[in-house]
Amino acid sequence: MEFASNPSLLRRLHVCAFVGACPAARDNRSITYFWDSHLGILTAVAQRGPTHDREEIPMLYYLFQWKYKDTSIKAMVEMPQDRPAELRKAVEAFGGRVHQFFFAFGDYDGISIVEFPSNESCAACAVTLTGAGANMVLRTTVLLTANEGQAAMLQASSVQSGYRPPVGYTSHG
Repeated sequence: MEFASNPSLLRRLHVCAFVGACPAARDNRSITYFWDSHLGILTAVAQRGPTHDREEIPMLYYLFQWKYKDTSIKAMVEMPQDRPAELRKAVEAFGGRVHQFFFAFGDYDGISIVEFPSNESCAACAVTLTGAGANMVLRTTVLLTANEGQAAMLQASSVQSGYRPPVGYTSHG
């Protein structure tokens, strides 16, 4: 491709394409994004690739944090239970995967790092968990990988948004 012939002008960004997220992903093509710092544009190149099995498709990461109701804690004390296995059942039912499960001291009784193929899948799982009624609070936070965070910083540094803070605001740094 012509735009890729001058690597000094381009930075290659690795961006995940999710099944159903765009026509190229549905047609089983890989997508590579190139940032042209001189022109200030992002160019996408789709290429046909081999069929990916489910494990190869990158997914989105999330942090679940929850606080059990007192009745739930009482039930677990009276009859200890494998709560990670129960969370795994719910997450996997929505196409996700549990990476870590921890009980915790502090504001939350437990945290888990999970991944899902889409925000919708994560939301559906969270609604299911909340609807079960065992938690007072279930908080979901979208997580970025280090590469995604760096790509966001690169994009932020290249855009002149014209944003101004509120009038009268002064930094306290």
